[in-house]
Amino acid sequence: MSLLKKSMKLSMMIVLSIPLVVSGCSSPSSSATSPSAESSKTPLDSSTETVKAATRSGEEHTLLSDNKEIQVSVPSNWKKYTNKNVEMLFTASDQQENSGLSITRVSKSDLAAGSTLEDAFNIFNDPFSTGLEPGPDTDTYKLNMDSKTASVIESKGSLNGKEVYYLNAALETDNHFYRIFLFHPDGSASEDHDTFVQIAESVKILNDEMTTEDPGRSSIVKKTLTSKDGYIQIRIPSNWSTSLSLVPDADLQASFVNNEDYMAVLHEAKEDVGADITLQDYYDLIMENNVNPEGNASISERVPVTINGMTGWQVEVRTEVERMKIGYVYTFLESATHFSQVIFWTFESRFDQAKDDYKEYTETYSENH
Repeated sequence: MSLLKKSMKLSMMIVLSIPLVVSGCSSPSSSATSPSAESSKTPLDSSTETVKAATRSGEEHTLLSDNKEIQVSVPSNWKKYTNKNVEMLFTASDQQENSGLSITRVSKSDLAAGSTLEDAFNIFNDPFSTGLEPGPDTDTYKLNMDSKTASVIESKGSLNGKEVYYLNAALETDNHFYRIFLFHPDGSASEDHDTFVQIAESVKILNDEMTTEDPGRSSIVKKTLTSKDGYIQIRIPSNWSTSLSLVPDADLQASFVNNEDYMAVLHEAKEDVGADITLQDYYDLIMENNVNPEGNASISERVPVTINGMTGWQVEVRTEVERMKIGYVYTFLESATHFSQVIFWTFESRFDQAKDDYKEYTETYSENH
């Protein structure tokens, strides 16, 4: 059995998930149809930057985000709401909670230098990190938004495996890339296109200043996570969630997406790896194949650690993954019967602030074989 049976390649392991307002999706609806001629869009490859305004219909009212960074006009039956599980700049839905809007942003400082709107658009639509899968009837185009040109994809596709009609837009400002996501689980282009375009065009960025404040703090109260087989456990803040599955092979994983904090543990029996494999072999192969395959990561000097009777090494890794700047604390451990990787990560911009906490949580890791 391959040593790399359980591994975490450094891919875009920063969640860009999009929480649905509704708890589930109902029966399938018709496929997306071509938007009406009243649409304000132009194809993405068009050289035309001036686009026609969407047809406006129905009563509207204007809503502001809590900290007045965002203003948006929505139909009169829509209301602002707070999603307690994921921090968003702005979220709203209709009163029946069938359609919804979420707006988030990524600081340019958290992306590779020179990142473009196209790069952000690709990140915001990456199936792995967002759960979005476009369907066969998909349209991409440009849209006027806050006196700028936004890139848009519109599709009858799926979100985390559930059918949904959506409009997903990327907008560039001086300091950020914004994602404007509109969705209707039972929707279609003929039903929702004009409303969604109208809402998207109304978005205005009132405050684009960067902030150093955390949107939330990890709880000082800890909880114990135990693997399904009961063999390993780790203590993490009680407000970290286990609902996201970012690492398919992980035996334990958790996150606090308000602060973009993530953790995964991979636990592998030596008999599955190979009788002659040492911790040095394990470390070298993981680092070469998964952590630094391109040879461009910044890796600290490894530090020997002993954690609950297990010995190993700990390293800090700073790298750019698909144009996102990420910092990791990697801990490699060996027990009598197993090798383990305990991994914490976040955006590089807050890595120095978070890494000592990550190391403290790692100290609580234990095995019971």
